[in-house]
Amino acid sequence: MKIQLQSLLFPRSDVCSIPELYYHRQQDQVIYDGYFNLFYIEKRKKYTEYEKLWLEIRAKGYTEACLYHDGEELSRIELEPEQEQDYVLEFPYEKYETGCFWFSLTEVGTEQSLRGMFTGELSEEKVRSVRIGVDICTFRREHYVCNTLQKLQNRILTGPELDVSDNVEVFVIDNGRTLNQYEPAQNLVTELGEKLHIIPNKNAGGSGGFTRGMMEILERKEQSGFTHVLLMDDDAVTEPDTLVRLYGFLSGLKEEWKHMTVGGSLLREEEPDVLFCAGEWWKDGVTVPGPCSKLNLRNRDQAACEGLLKAEREHELYSGWWCCCYSLDTVRGDNLPIPFFIHHDDIEYGIRNRAAGITFLNGVNVWHRDVELSMPGVNMYYDVRNTLIEMALQNTGKNAAIKRVLRWFAGSIRRLRYQDASLVCRGIEDFLKGCQWLYEQEPEQLHQEIGKQAHRAVKLQELKCRFSADEWKTIKMIPIQNRTAVVKHCKSVVLYDEANDKAMLFTKDAKQERRLWMRFLNVLLRLEMRYRMCGKAYRGHIGELTNAEAWKIYLDR
Repeated sequence: MKIQLQSLLFPRSDVCSIPELYYHRQQDQVIYDGYFNLFYIEKRKKYTEYEKLWLEIRAKGYTEACLYHDGEELSRIELEPEQEQDYVLEFPYEKYETGCFWFSLTEVGTEQSLRGMFTGELSEEKVRSVRIGVDICTFRREHYVCNTLQKLQNRILTGPELDVSDNVEVFVIDNGRTLNQYEPAQNLVTELGEKLHIIPNKNAGGSGGFTRGMMEILERKEQSGFTHVLLMDDDAVTEPDTLVRLYGFLSGLKEEWKHMTVGGSLLREEEPDVLFCAGEWWKDGVTVPGPCSKLNLRNRDQAACEGLLKAEREHELYSGWWCCCYSLDTVRGDNLPIPFFIHHDDIEYGIRNRAAGITFLNGVNVWHRDVELSMPGVNMYYDVRNTLIEMALQNTGKNAAIKRVLRWFAGSIRRLRYQDASLVCRGIEDFLKGCQWLYEQEPEQLHQEIGKQAHRAVKLQELKCRFSADEWKTIKMIPIQNRTAVVKHCKSVVLYDEANDKAMLFTKDAKQERRLWMRFLNVLLRLEMRYRMCGKAYRGHIGELTNAEAWKIYLDR
């Protein structure tokens, strides 16, 4: 039985327009060896049952096709350039265990057309039933989420030629409760019918939104036959062929990997050809980049490097929830996320479910704005509180916890970010209150309270007026990627973001620093005394927060 594995992709203005991520040219030869069109072998061999591999194309304007394995030419096939024809080209899949396949076409004339995909063969008894519920959590990003839905509609949901088209439904969890009044969203609901569900939800952050989506899909599991849930950010640029690739991969999983998680690689919108990460791991409260960070994917050698091709580290890595597909044997009513609101929910859930294994495939990815370019705000509070909870759950030692919070606090003081330093203290204090306190909080109210304590940005022009021309010239000389300038004899720090017309000014205040240090040392002493006891309590009771019954009460109250 033939199964579609990945479509042949081309540059698109609504996804990515960099040609080298799809193909390279040598005179009249177009070589489809870009990141998105490579076919990784080792991961398919290790995790799936596929026995044969074909490239199926419909082409016009080409005289010859060549098949390759890691640069070695495997075969040449003559094509008929004058008219559009279908071709089925077989790769010697059974002969190779590692590396990757690609192909090239030789152009003739000025008019070319091409479409196609890789397909694999499975015996019918080995084909797994796959039906994916896409879980998108959004908060007042109507334009972003409708752009994503429009792309899915155009390229996946209304494509009868695609295996996955009739085996996917989209659940948009609307934490901002605005989409029912947003005309483009309602038009999509009308057009897509049962393939799209928009569900209003209380603003319980990403944790609450994604968990609500998991629960909606679980409730329909038996009736609709759902087998997997794909979590996707609302503000990321998604490659729709992610669904084609997931469906093909999951359909062929071996018995020992049948519950495997498929993570999504992260690329940056600011540098869309640079791979930020394809999996990370977590140690002692610190996120450690995976083996494939900061790769330039224009370069085939980097797009096909060992770290991306090898099937390994299945029980070490986790994936961010910008794009992550879980089996519904992992996502269960008794195994849901922790109500963290935002930050570290994906880390905790990934670590908790490492036994299922995880892998990353080219083309299963998103482009997202660099979070390091975001202005300071509430994130420090959630980073501190949620990291401490995760460290407690992992039974990480007390000294590592103290070292982690000390670095956060001292770094905030050094950068004159006094509100951040205060949020470090608040995060520790709330961690010490335990998981029952965490569950009993009204998340939106707490978030608003924390927001009032956080740094707030002003318009760039408003801040600019506070400096002399010479001082502003000094600020502008700082490289834009740093966006930080120290002026006025190191008594002030400016943080600016020209793209979003935002800026912040931090001014040295010795009295405030002393007060913050006194508060921090006090709370640090409490952490030192109570960390082990709190950790034992979290490990003993966290399961009371991560089941469907508890979540229903939490979301409905």
